[in-house]
Amino acid sequence: MPATGQAPPRWRALLWITAGVLLLHLWLLAGGGPVWPASPGTAAPPGLAPLPEPAGRQAMARNASAPATAVTISSVRWIVPAPQPQTDTTRPAPAVRPRPAQPAAAADADAPRPPPIPIANATPAPSDPSETTASPAPAETPASPTLSEAVPVDTPPIDTPPAQAPGDTLLAAAPHPGASSAPPQPALPPASPPGAADLLYEVSGHAKGLRYSAEAHLRWQPNGTRYSAELEISAFLVGRRVQTSSGHLNAQGLVPERFGDRRRGTEKATHFDHAGQRIRYSSNAPDTPLEPGAQDRLSVFLQLAALFQAQPDGYPAGQMLRLQVAGTGDAQTWSFQVGPPETLALPAGSVTARRLTRPPRREFDSTVDIWLAPALQHLPVRIRITEHNGDMADQQLRQLPP
Repeated sequence: MPATGQAPPRWRALLWITAGVLLLHLWLLAGGGPVWPASPGTAAPPGLAPLPEPAGRQAMARNASAPATAVTISSVRWIVPAPQPQTDTTRPAPAVRPRPAQPAAAADADAPRPPPIPIANATPAPSDPSETTASPAPAETPASPTLSEAVPVDTPPIDTPPAQAPGDTLLAAAPHPGASSAPPQPALPPASPPGAADLLYEVSGHAKGLRYSAEAHLRWQPNGTRYSAELEISAFLVGRRVQTSSGHLNAQGLVPERFGDRRRGTEKATHFDHAGQRIRYSSNAPDTPLEPGAQDRLSVFLQLAALFQAQPDGYPAGQMLRLQVAGTGDAQTWSFQVGPPETLALPAGSVTARRLTRPPRREFDSTVDIWLAPALQHLPVRIRITEHNGDMADQQLRQLPP
């Protein structure tokens, strides 16, 4: 045990310091009041310095003997109230009615949608269609036809028929696609098919920069109310191509029933279903509605001869003749413009003929010229086809029939 007058042990000093720190924290947490409520002259515990008295208490001690107005000292604490939901006191809140249950799709439809976000740099679409420049799709250039594909009976069809001029003769009238009912169709003009004929032609031309020559043989055989026609084209190292047409005859000319196109041992056929008013194809192409006066790609030239044979002066220069022409996969409207008489220098000799021209009606289309000779029952004495790229096939009568 330490002697009297010596310093307390170290652990006792640490204990007093710890107690003082705890009391200081309690004082700060209590709002800053005095930890030791001692009056002046009261000593602090050992190890701690006496805390200064508040200035307000010292002033009260000095002025205790003097009469003065009582001063009440209170501690002010800042209390931040918790946020309360705002309610409108000016009017009562509407009663909430229970909403009936609805399907999920309807609930999604009633859900509020966010407004569209405007685009600051958006360019409005032009109101004038001419301001919009559409880049046309690159058209595929078809390959130049071979000799068998350059003959006039295999001319590419016209997709869109031209508008009928006031003086046109409508040989095949089809209802307008947008019309609710078909307009009344005019009566077909009379036709007088020519008599039997056997015609030989010389074919010359050039394709892909190469010149060629071939022979053509047209056999036309009317037999009472029936007919048959055959066109055979043959060339060295090219082979043969044969087109046939058969059907019946009436006062309006040829009424085809079957058309065949045979090349390299394979034939494609087209059937005219007059009862069902359809044109059907062996190539499985979609059927085509059959129009009055429709022809195939061989009978069309003989039908033109029959029209001029019935009315030699009925078709003045400048008039358009329109009729439906079917191939082996489709049927389109062909239009021929009648021209003035011309004198031709053919291998068969000098012949006067009426020229009919089918102009191109679209890009990459061909031009077809046909000459009908009045002295030969208006049978074709020359047929020429000119492609858009300059390729040409010219079929001219080689000798006059006996």
